[in-house]
Amino acid sequence: MNSRQSGSWKLDHVVTETQLLLIARDLRHHQIRAICLNPEPDGSGGAKIWLTDIIKAIGLKKVSLD
Repeated sequence: MNSRQSGSWKLDHVVTETQLLLIARDLRHHQIRAICLNPEPDGSGGAKIWLTDIIKAIGLKKVSLD
């Protein structure tokens, strides 16, 4: 698979909110603020999802990802 610019592809299966928070924290640590959901193999298309929106969606209001 190809990726956009110098980024890389990573697939993780999230089962619990705790796992989601750990992945979000890891992404934030690497200065990644958003992910692309369902991109094409060439890196085009997909939907940009902000990490802050993911945290809000699971109902956590004040979580530090740092």
